[in-house]
Amino acid sequence: MAPDRARLGLILAAVFLISASGLGLQILLTRLLSVVLSYHFVFAVVSLAMLGLGAGALLIHFYLRGRPSAAVRPLPTLSVLTALAAITTLVLVEAIAVVARVVPGAEALPLYLVAMAPPFLLSGAALALAFRTWPRASGSLYGADLIGAALGSAGAVLGLELVGGVQATFVVALALGAAALLLALSAGIRTSPPTALAAGALPLAALVLAATSSGLYVPRLPTGLNPEKEIHDALFGPFGGGILETLWSSFGRTDLVAFRQDPGYMDIYIDGTAGTPMYRFSGDLEAPGTAAERLAAEFPGFFPFRFLDDEHKRSALVIGSGGGRDILLAKLAGIERITAVEVNPDVVELVRRYRSYNGGIYTGLDGVDVVVAEGRSFVKRSDERHDVIFMSLPVTNTSRSPEGYALTESFLLTTEAVLDYLGALTEGGQLIVVAHDDAEILRLIALARSALAAGGLNDRAVMERIYVLGSFPYPVFVLASEPIDREKALAIHAAALRAGYSPSTSFVPHVTRPDLVSPPLAAVSAGHISFERVVELAREAGQNVRPVGDDSPFFYHFEIGWPAAIRLVFWTAAAALAVFALLPIVLRRRPKGFAAAGTDDVRALLVFTMLGIGFMLVEISLAQRFLLFIGQPVLTLAILLAALLLSAGLGSLASARVPAAHIESAIASAALAAIALICAYAVMLPVIFEAFLGELLPVRAVIMAGLLAPLGIALGMPFPLAIRALSHAGQAEQVPWMWALNGVASVFGSAAAIALALSRGFTEVLLAGAACYLLIIFICLGRPALARSSRADVS
Repeated sequence: MAPDRARLGLILAAVFLISASGLGLQILLTRLLSVVLSYHFVFAVVSLAMLGLGAGALLIHFYLRGRPSAAVRPLPTLSVLTALAAITTLVLVEAIAVVARVVPGAEALPLYLVAMAPPFLLSGAALALAFRTWPRASGSLYGADLIGAALGSAGAVLGLELVGGVQATFVVALALGAAALLLALSAGIRTSPPTALAAGALPLAALVLAATSSGLYVPRLPTGLNPEKEIHDALFGPFGGGILETLWSSFGRTDLVAFRQDPGYMDIYIDGTAGTPMYRFSGDLEAPGTAAERLAAEFPGFFPFRFLDDEHKRSALVIGSGGGRDILLAKLAGIERITAVEVNPDVVELVRRYRSYNGGIYTGLDGVDVVVAEGRSFVKRSDERHDVIFMSLPVTNTSRSPEGYALTESFLLTTEAVLDYLGALTEGGQLIVVAHDDAEILRLIALARSALAAGGLNDRAVMERIYVLGSFPYPVFVLASEPIDREKALAIHAAALRAGYSPSTSFVPHVTRPDLVSPPLAAVSAGHISFERVVELAREAGQNVRPVGDDSPFFYHFEIGWPAAIRLVFWTAAAALAVFALLPIVLRRRPKGFAAAGTDDVRALLVFTMLGIGFMLVEISLAQRFLLFIGQPVLTLAILLAALLLSAGLGSLASARVPAAHIESAIASAALAAIALICAYAVMLPVIFEAFLGELLPVRAVIMAGLLAPLGIALGMPFPLAIRALSHAGQAEQVPWMWALNGVASVFGSAAAIALALSRGFTEVLLAGAACYLLIIFICLGRPALARSSRADVS
């Protein structure tokens, strides 16, 4: 069945809108769920909900099995499925809000899955039906699919910036309604229930969107009900917190919380976590006010500033300046010039708005320059040296991407980062990090040891440059660029004891008595044991404190093995993959069950599975690699998805020109090109980044897009070619099954990418993606057909 040109145009436009809505909804749900769930559960829920795409396709496979093509009216069915997807999307926000109120915690994960699965299930069914009906047009269909996904991701980011996550979700429903109407028009059928449903979804979505825009209907996600969120204690604790203002953007939901019982400070939260305080400050450093004076007296992060010589008070770099507390501390200590780097523009906006409260900490203090950027990227692009680099509670594990863990960890705290910080310090300068607990302190020491070992320093020499202030909460880690002399070390230790800091968790060089400092660290400093032994002791206690690097920058991963959310998604997706592969074979109407499955089935299963896994392995690895180059997490993701998916869409469109006789060799050629490019990236990207890191952001963005385009073209060709191969081999009825398998494999690939990155690194993830495409080459060249050699056109 081949639609005419006008009808095909409407179908392609509908596929474009369905795909754009699917990826856009995935990004939006990541943001919406981040308000009510912890980030690792967000990864699990969104990833498992994406299994609905494959489940919908598998349902289409079973629905169509054994039916002659003439018995199926695809366009009315497509329009109904898409209209239902639009309607379920409309109720999705309210469903999430209800679940969050009824069960405000991780135990509600099954309920979230039930609420979120329908639009993905219906969209997956619609797309699979389209590919099943017109497999010979798979190049055009997949091109529209990929280009739609690319623009949908960009649209979701733009929608978050302009209208916020709730209204942007209703825009997705509007797009699905428009797709349903296009499909109804392309069917050219008279008035009927399917037509009415398809035509009604669009005005319904438009009506809801208009109601929310005018304020008549304002669905609200409950904030702070989840006890796992930091904001919960702020809102329901003894200080009587209340939200003053909320900003939505692609970075997340940013809330400003004030306290009735303590007006001396406010808290700013990103998605209910990563809290950063903003203190009341008079604007006069000589008379800063009670709150600022109390901060300097009580907060452990101020302690190291007291031991800075005047010559080391000229310049400081504050990474993650948040609500301005660390700037205030540095200024109270007498630092002349401060460069403050904050990655979230909404936090900067809030602090600037409340200048009358915070004394103009971002706007009115001399010698303070505020930059919106990722801290590590800023350090690498700057030639300036500082006397102090200060980070206070640098939480990086907040959900910012549909891949969950792929962009949740930044490059702030890795071995390579410590080397960069040391290179950005003046002689005798200090890196100061305020941590959350002792495990983080041990990992910071491990990072310093790993970085300085590259310069030939042994454990004892490393410990001469470190001191630790034992405090609960907020222990402090200090790494000096030069050894700390004995006189200063003894003065620091005496002051720490007077201030009441814990001797058993503190450490200062030249003090080796185990009753005065941490016994394990004292033993390392004295040369009695190696720091590796301390790492082993921590592991025996159930904590992994080994150093992490840029290739696997999971600083906050202290568990032994994979996190629970990764295990959940990995094994669930693996089980789903097995079910999706085997169930259609088991339930075949032909006798003998598995015996009816020939080698052609196995080859097709492997090809579509490897395409799904390989694409995700490559995408997630590249997302992490380009983050440091671009320096802005959300922008990195937007450029990656737009460039990779747009170019993949072009590759898919180009695949339509491949003659039927050369389909298998074209798949192998595209896979070979992808492997060559992937291997080249593994070797050359660090060199390219180093060469162009100093360029302006627009130039770096263009370079990133240019680097991704050739790979995207190669990655976009095999899938539609494989669909065409099935059609030409007389196996068009298998298309929804293979589409489903590819979708489930993508979910499995996302979990596998993070699991492999945690244990091995993102370079291995990238090379594993190349291995998937290598297997595809062997399959295609091992036998010149994905299925039977029949060339009958049964589409």
